[in-house]
Amino acid sequence: MITGILVRVLQVLGIALACLVCVTAQAHPIPESTLALRVEKDRVEANLTIPLSEFRLAFDLADPVTEAGIDARSGQIANYLVRHIVVTSLDGTDGDASWAVEAQNIRLDRGETAEGAYAEIAARLAFRSPDGEIGPFRLSYDAVLHKVVTHRILVSLTQEEGDGLGRQIGIISAAPKDGSVAPLIVTPETSANNFTSMLRLGMSHIAEGTDHLLFLLVLLLPAPLIAVAGRWRDQAPGRCALWTIAKVVTAFTIGHSLSLAVAVLLHLDIPQAPIEVLIALTVLMGSLHAIRPLFPGKEAWVAGLFGVVHGLAFSFTLARLDLSSLQLALSLLGFNLGVEIVQLAIVVATMPFLLVLARVPGYRALRLGGATVTGLAAIGWTAARMGQNNPLAEIGDGIGAVGVYIWVALVMVALFSLFAGPGRKARSGIAG
Repeated sequence: MITGILVRVLQVLGIALACLVCVTAQAHPIPESTLALRVEKDRVEANLTIPLSEFRLAFDLADPVTEAGIDARSGQIANYLVRHIVVTSLDGTDGDASWAVEAQNIRLDRGETAEGAYAEIAARLAFRSPDGEIGPFRLSYDAVLHKVVTHRILVSLTQEEGDGLGRQIGIISAAPKDGSVAPLIVTPETSANNFTSMLRLGMSHIAEGTDHLLFLLVLLLPAPLIAVAGRWRDQAPGRCALWTIAKVVTAFTIGHSLSLAVAVLLHLDIPQAPIEVLIALTVLMGSLHAIRPLFPGKEAWVAGLFGVVHGLAFSFTLARLDLSSLQLALSLLGFNLGVEIVQLAIVVATMPFLLVLARVPGYRALRLGGATVTGLAAIGWTAARMGQNNPLAEIGDGIGAVGVYIWVALVMVALFSLFAGPGRKARSGIAG
């Protein structure tokens, strides 16, 4: 009776993966704003870019948006930006002084992603301290963020040319709990905050990288099983399953860490679009393998090889920040460690429950459902990254929005199976 209930629940859960994603599907992720600061002798200059689609949610613009229209309202846009930027000095005590903020050269520009070009608002900013001295300062910025709490701003800092210092990176974003935006402390003299900032950037990048995480998880779906005659049939012994999981995760980590390091340290000029297409194809291959064993026993080698491709994709984020050589090693270490922390946390939080569910007949439905949804998303991503927008790509992008709910459902079903029927093995439903 209990086994029958579990089979039904897992079947429904496998089907629900597709339905839930479809209901909450969202568009392709929008590029972040960028704020590139440059320290001069008596001021800090900045180049600001904001994706137009995000900017319009906070600032009313009439259709169609044209260069002439932006020029006509450049003064209003400049005033809007100045109202949402506050810079204050830090003097080491409890006092601070506000800086003068200017915004000019407002224009309509174009940005590029793997999915193609997009429109953006660009501006040149200048921050001037009251005493003409450039020391540590507090940057409070909430343009767009005060309306769009999911928006992010990547901030880079360059010292005046010739002073021997490199770039720092920070991320300005709204707190998920209450939408508050913490100021960014910028310290031109040192790079102490760079590692922490890059650690956060790496964690954020992988947490939002649905394709990277799905590739890893879809390779782990059949890890508790044994391939027999071209099909996933029997449950693998506990130690064997854990060893397979460890090898896959380690190989993927080594693969993407090596290619990330090589691409960034050697400043390789790699075209982004073909790499993003390859990423989607690796997800598709992993999905097919979860349905029918394509490379049984060689999952670690495949994970390592495909990890190299994923590492090249990671490198695009660091390349966009244009880091100098003095900051590069520390930034690379922090970014990669951030990626690993989130990746390992997701695996540790998910795999114990998959190992429990592998003992239940309905695991086949869960495996096939998850692999099918992931495979369809991969097909959609492949087409979108080749210039063909489609609903499947939007479904794939929506998976991240429902990931927590899927995980909670997995945990609840796994716990139910564990306590309702301990020690039971029902291999008849594992075959597939």
